[in-house]
Amino acid sequence: MEDADDDSPEAPKKDGEPAPAPPASKKAKRGFRRRLRDAAPTLLTILVTLVFVDVVCWATDLFPPRYRRGHPVLGFFETRGVPGGFDGHAQVPELANDEARKKYHRNEEGFSTKRSMDDFSNHPTGKRIVVIGDSHTDLPYDFDSTHMGALESTLRSSGDPAWRGAEVLGAGHGKWSPLQEMMLYDFRFRSMGVEVVLMNFYTGNDFYDLIRTDDRPHLVAKPGGGYDVAKPVWVAHYDPETDPLWRKSRVLYLGFLGLQKTGIDNMLEKISYAREAADAFGVGSWESGSYLNDLRLSRDDAVWYDAAYAAQCLNQALFFKHFPGSHPEALRRARHVLESTKREMEAQGDQAMFVLSPIPSRLLAHPDLPDPIYDRILGRLPLGKDEVVAMESEGYELLRKTAEETGWVFVDTLPLLRADKGLTYFASDLHIAPDGSAIVGKEQARRVMEAWAARHPAPAPAPEPLPAP
Repeated sequence: MEDADDDSPEAPKKDGEPAPAPPASKKAKRGFRRRLRDAAPTLLTILVTLVFVDVVCWATDLFPPRYRRGHPVLGFFETRGVPGGFDGHAQVPELANDEARKKYHRNEEGFSTKRSMDDFSNHPTGKRIVVIGDSHTDLPYDFDSTHMGALESTLRSSGDPAWRGAEVLGAGHGKWSPLQEMMLYDFRFRSMGVEVVLMNFYTGNDFYDLIRTDDRPHLVAKPGGGYDVAKPVWVAHYDPETDPLWRKSRVLYLGFLGLQKTGIDNMLEKISYAREAADAFGVGSWESGSYLNDLRLSRDDAVWYDAAYAAQCLNQALFFKHFPGSHPEALRRARHVLESTKREMEAQGDQAMFVLSPIPSRLLAHPDLPDPIYDRILGRLPLGKDEVVAMESEGYELLRKTAEETGWVFVDTLPLLRADKGLTYFASDLHIAPDGSAIVGKEQARRVMEAWAARHPAPAPAPEPLPAP
């Protein structure tokens, strides 16, 4: 019978002849076991030390883990709020030497406004406008230079007494979907009774964001038609309603940070998401892998932010390209969000005027702008410039039609941005720049005043009294 854990040679078979040498696989197996036994004391010492350090840090609350905590309603939500608010500086190269414009302020809840939330909520100086949107609303440069600032200053200087003292609050949040933005309005601002809700719908990636299933509330199709809102599927953030014991471990947190630094956690998230998308839209794993590879190829080191083109429009275009059916589904969901959430707000007695202002990507606003980086990236992808523009244009026109049919006031900024040849977008990260913001904000103010006057006509002057007989 073979002794599985004996390193001595087998007994001689006969006449003193040595037994044949054991096979190489058996020698390797025995060598591994011997090394494991030799290393066991060291491994045990390391394990005991780690556990001891972990328990001490835990008991004394040293180095508390800082996992990304989600919001039970809004999903991933960086409140960024600190008492008194905070100041920051824009990091884009274009504003590096512009001391006035690169400084920005956020109030105590992390929103863009010149006033505190208490003043905005309880002591308004005039009509209040809440602007919701993604990173093209969450702009990290001086408020007066953003489209929120241009909207506010244009309203106040219009000479129309209805808008004297108007206040604008920018409630943008990077990477958010329009569904999250409307939920934020309902969750935080509807009870204030603001006069105008303005959604900046970024056409370069907001359609795609509506079909993503991750750390955000999202839509799920109902069997009989329509959609329900589902809770976040926690991936990069953790569920704030749970508090498992393992999350207090400092050792496990170090491992988590290591995965973050190497990018392994992000890669695993992408692989999982691409696989789920393949199942949802009926394509194979090969197409899923091709999408991930094209996403990798859409990065370029010549850009200040190497994933700028991917994040701003190409991820959306590539997803629609590789997963047939996702594009029309995204358009249906965009229409549903605009139609259903406005209807629900009005059913709850909301008297605000709802304004839809699409923000086109730089690639849609300036399709003929010479851009060697963009051309180089497209040369590596199964996409043409015309194809990308056509996808986004279709979405833009859907927003226009939906606004007309559902009662949103529509602000058409695309022709104005196309006509301007200035620095309307930052070349470094493709976000809208101060010159572009001025165009957008002024047009938004014009449409807001026009629509408000149509809905609230001034009372006819009282007839002059007849002269006494």
